[in-house]
Amino acid sequence: MAGSLLIHAGGTAEAVSSVILQGGVALYPSDTVYGLLADGFSEAACGKLYELKGYTAPRPFILLVPSVEDALVLTSDKTLEKEMERHWPGPVTLVVPASDEVPDIMVGGTGGVALRLPDHAFSREILQRTGLFLASTSANLMGEPFPLSLEDVPPGIIDGVDIAVDGGTLENRRPSRILDLTGGSPVFLR
Repeated sequence: MAGSLLIHAGGTAEAVSSVILQGGVALYPSDTVYGLLADGFSEAACGKLYELKGYTAPRPFILLVPSVEDALVLTSDKTLEKEMERHWPGPVTLVVPASDEVPDIMVGGTGGVALRLPDHAFSREILQRTGLFLASTSANLMGEPFPLSLEDVPPGIIDGVDIAVDGGTLENRRPSRILDLTGGSPVFLR
C-alpha cells in the first residue's frame, strides 16, 4: 500500500471524510462489498475512480445519497418517491431519470443516474460528514470477482487509493441489485 493510509474500522469516518473532501479516493468495507468512494460531483475525483478501475472510457458510477429527499433532487421523475421508500435503505441501486442537478460524469449520456441509500452506519456517517453525493463502485477490476476482504482487492487499486479501511472479511455479502426505473416498467439489471 505505497501511498495509502491503512486504518482499521472503528472511529474512521472522520479520516475517510477528510480524504474525500480533499478530492481523494477511499477504499472501505460497505454494506455490500469492499468499495471505492469519491466526490460524485468532482470530475477529477471520478477520473481517479476510472483510472483505478482500469476504464478506458468514462462510465457512470452509483451515487450514494443520504436520504430519499436528497435522491428526489437528483431525478426528474418525482413520482419515484414511493419506489425509493420501498427499496431503501438497503442494497438496491435504483436507476432513475436524471435531473439537471446531476453532472454529466454521473449520467454518461444515458439520461439516467444510479442512486442508492445504504443501510450502513459507516457509509451514512461519511455521507453526513462530507455533505456530498458520493460516487461508489466495487473495488475490483471489470470482470473480476467482487472483493470481500482487503486481500481480494487488486494491488493496483490498493496502491492507488488515498485511504483504505480494513473491516475484515465481509461474510455473505454481494453487490447491490440494480433496478432500472427509466422505462415503462421496472427491470432488474443485476
